[in-house]
Amino acid sequence: LTVQLPPTAPLEHLIVSECRSLHTLHVSARGMRSLNAAGCKQLTRLELHCKTLDSLVLQHCSNLAAPISFVCPRLRTELIVNGCTSLTTSALAHMVNGSPSFVGFERMDARRWKVAENSVEEIERNNRGGVR
Repeated sequence: LTVQLPPTAPLEHLIVSECRSLHTLHVSARGMRSLNAAGCKQLTRLELHCKTLDSLVLQHCSNLAAPISFVCPRLRTELIVNGCTSLTTSALAHMVNGSPSFVGFERMDARRWKVAENSVEEIERNNRGGVR
């Protein structure tokens, strides 16, 4: 699924959750505020270019290992990736680095995710310290 919208497009919210045959998701939408792809278990390729995105739900996208491109400068706290068992620490760090406004994982349950809690804390610490 590719969603590429002009800057004036009114689409702010996109829900594609539980799309069992969705393998690739590429969204380029300047006005997008929330994206929910929870339960897309076949999702393996993700590209996001969403300047106003502030909520991203990828819960239980178990085949998603790493986003290809991730530019979401306004994403601050709502990055939900529990159940993304193929997502690596470096991939999560890449996502955080693509979100300079990111301040922490308020809504993430690291216990259900493959990466250890200390890895999440390290990513948060590095992000606060300006390490990119």
